[in-house]
Parts: sequence; structure tokens; C-alpha cells
Amino acid sequence: MNNRLLVVNSVSFSPDGKTIVSGDNEQQSQLKLWDVNSGELIRSMNVHSSYVRSVSFSPDGKKIVAGSNDGSVTLWNRESGILIQTLTQDCGTVESVCFSPNGEEILAGSWPVSRSRNGKKLEGSFDKTVTLWNVESGTMIRSFKGQSHIPRCVSFSPDGRKIISGSYDGTINLWDTEKGYLIRSMTGHLADLRSVRFSLITKNRFWRYGQHFETLGC
Repeated sequence: MNNRLLVVNSVSFSPDGKTIVSGDNEQQSQLKLWDVNSGELIRSMNVHSSYVRSVSFSPDGKKIVAGSNDGSVTLWNRESGILIQTLTQDCGTVESVCFSPNGEEILAGSWPVSRSRNGKKLEGSFDKTVTLWNVESGTMIRSFKGQSHIPRCVSFSPDGRKIISGSYDGTINLWDTEKGYLIRSMTGHLADLRSVRFSLITKNRFWRYGQHFETLGC
């Protein structure tokens, strides 16, 4: 791994921690599998006509999903390196991809996405909306409108009943997932928000911008 000269946009560990998958910044981009202990390249997979933005292993470690700058989301067999299927196309730059905990759903969005435990996905878009999708059918459930700026990060609460979004202008919005209404809007940040998360053990929500972390009790 020390000999890599390309820009690496995304890396992900396999569930057993023995393998890393990386996605690079080349125009003819590749996924590369690496052995963690030896640093040796295991396999390369030709993925996209544009560079890879995000990669992730399935929970069982048998599949890899990749999202790219050309809008494609592809699913790969880890052992054979064979393309299983292309899940979506022409959806704008795919900034983030991930599997659901049961491995049956994949999330992909033009900005970082999040998942619920009941097979739904959440994504932010350039038109200032946050959109909830059914992953299996590919149909849109609803849009959450009212963002003051482009939503850069989104996340589900652990029970899936609420979502939180963070925007480029530093605004944080809390939404009701099922009914789609805005519960609360929070302002005051001086920088764009890079990540928002609910705590699993408390009622605090966490968000990140730059190198600073803050919390909000609710």
C-alpha cells in the first residue's frame, strides 16, 4: 500500500478487519482490495468511467458497493471481482454508499446518506430537499422540503422515527420521518456541516464541522 501514487477518495474495512477496499481518483477508476497485514494488492476491479467517490463492504463481507462521480452505483462480488449489477445511473455525483445492517438494502445519494432499520434510505440533493426512498422498489416515499441550503449530511434516529439534516450554511433540521414535517430548525454554526448523527444511548444529536464536535440535548 505504500507504493500508491493515486488520490484515494474512499476506503472501507471488511467486517473481519483483514481486508481494505479503496476507490481512487482516476478517470478510469478501479476498486482495489488490499491485505491489511501484508499491504499486498489482492485484486483490482475496473469500476467506473469516472472516479470512485465512496465504497463499502456488505455486513457479511461478501459484496462491495461503489458510488462514483458519474452517478453510477455498482455491486461487486468480493471473491471473484465480478460485477453483480448496476443499481442506479444518472443520479448525479454519488458521494456516499452503504449497506443496511441486514445487507439487503443499499443507500446511495448525491450527498452523504443514511439508512433506517426498516429498509428505507435517506438522501440529500442539490435542490435543497431531503428525499426518502424505498430501497427494494426504488420508489420515492416523500421529500422533506424547507432547507435553507443544500443538505450535505443526513442521518436517521436509531428507531427511524426522526431524521436530522445538516446544510452548507450550518443549519440543522430535525424532521418527523413518517409525517414529513419539520420539528425544529437550529442555526448558529459559522461553517458548513460535514456530518450529523444521533447517539445510540442518549437523546443527544452529534454534528461535525471542520475539526470541531458539538452536541445538542433534546
